[in-house]
Amino acid sequence: MVQERELLTDEEAVADVVTETVHHEAGHALADALDLPFPSARAEEDAADRFAALMLIREGPDGERALRTAAEEYLRAAAADPEPGPEHAPPAERAATHLCLLYGASPTRHPDLSPRAHTCTPDWPTTRTTWTEALTPFLR
Repeated sequence: MVQERELLTDEEAVADVVTETVHHEAGHALADALDLPFPSARAEEDAADRFAALMLIREGPDGERALRTAAEEYLRAAAADPEPGPEHAPPAERAATHLCLLYGASPTRHPDLSPRAHTCTPDWPTTRTTWTEALTPFLR
């Protein structure tokens, strides 16, 4: 079943972006608490983005909406200022990653993202497996 895109109020859109940001920061906190190795600050930022995507996708349609809203906000940021800070990927790349993971996790709910799917890196199964394996020793 294809899910139609709903129009969000400004408050709902802000809440979605904040939710994605909280999950992103939780990814950093887990990486620090678990002493996960990253070869660079950029690699940790990318992993935190993928953690946020994983957590939101696991929430189902509401989380998927939040992830897509955050991706759309990254695209708006890219249009305004395409250069990232020194650690993050460019906003357009962050948006593309979120949208690729969203499609990979639920292609039937997001068929409009299909044209992007053939170039998606990292893919959904790899993201899910990487974070799940990193956290498995700490889950009860």
